Amino acid sequence: MTVSSATWNPPTPQHGAVIMTRTWRIVVYGDAAPRGSRLYVALGPGSLAEGYERLFPFLEEQRLCHRHVRSPELLQRLESLAAWSGKSVAVDLPEPADPAELALALDDLLVGRGLTGPSLIAGAQPFGGKTGLVFIRRAEIREEQGGARLWLARLLGEGRPAHAPRGLGVHG
Repeated sequence: MTVSSATWNPPTPQHGAVIMTRTWRIVVYGDAAPRGSRLYVALGPGSLAEGYERLFPFLEEQRLCHRHVRSPELLQRLESLAAWSGKSVAVDLPEPADPAELALALDDLLVGRGLTGPSLIAGAQPFGGKTGLVFIRRAEIREEQGGARLWLARLLGEGRPAHAPRGLGVHG
């Protein structure tokens, strides 16, 4: 199902906040940056809208911080960048969450819908579910780069978190 970005209006979260960038729509819950694993859902441009509409109620219910590419057209452009190719939806998990359990839940939401996406994406392992669209990247916070906490602070336009290394100022 191909949906033009001009007509696709993703659901509005009831509990989270939305941050818009030129490429991403980021939904955050609470004020703590997720510190666990990251799951990717590798939807193709023609499957982005339907896949996200299937996933969003679950992500909202579980209050899982996530981001998705804002339009199928932007996703098409990202396909030329190896580091971002296929990473249409990224879900950042809280530390105690079991990534395999959540990957199975996401996979179950997408199965049987005829959704397509790449079978391989950089920096992540295929989950091996029924759809072949869910990938896992284990948490690897590198303190010298600031990890997810610094990334989220940068997106929110906040100052340097207390644990961030000096010299890596957070600027919008």
